[in-house]
Amino acid sequence: MSNILNCVREGEEIEVKGPSRKILYLGNGQFLVDDNEYTFDNVSFIPGGSGVTPGYQMIARILQSAPEDKTKIRAIYANKSEAEILLRDNLNKFTAGHKDQFSITHVLYHPSDEWKGLKGYIWQSDSCLCASEVILRSLPSCLCCLNVLDNAHPV
Repeated sequence: MSNILNCVREGEEIEVKGPSRKILYLGNGQFLVDDNEYTFDNVSFIPGGSGVTPGYQMIARILQSAPEDKTKIRAIYANKSEAEILLRDNLNKFTAGHKDQFSITHVLYHPSDEWKGLKGYIWQSDSCLCASEVILRSLPSCLCCLNVLDNAHPV
C-alpha cells in the first residue's frame, strides 16, 4: 500500500475499498466466513508489511478468547527489513504467553547483516500460505511445506 501511496501526487484522489469478505471468529476454532461455518484445529496466517493488522486482530481474538480454546496458530510474517516489523512487541508477547498455541516466523527480504532469522521471500522459504484462492492456486509447493495442502481453504 505504501508503495502505491508514494506515487500519488498532491491533490490526486484514490479510492480505498475495505475487505471483500467478512470473517468472524466464533471461538474454539470455529470461523464464520460469508455465512459459511468452518472449524479448524490449526490456523496459519501469512501477513506482509502493514497487512499484518487484520491477521493480528484475528490472532489476538483467538488467543484472548476463552482459556479452553486450544486453536493453534502459526504466523509467517514477511517484511522488507527488521525495522519494518509492525506490532513486533505485541506478537512477541503472544509468543511468550502462548508457547504451545502460537508461533511466528519472520522472513525478511532486505535484512541487515545482523539478522539471524529467515531471509528471502515467502515462496523461497520453508513456509506455507493460507490466503485467497488465487494465491492458494499459485503457490501449491509452498503449501506442502507445512503439510496443510489437504486442509487449505481459501477465505
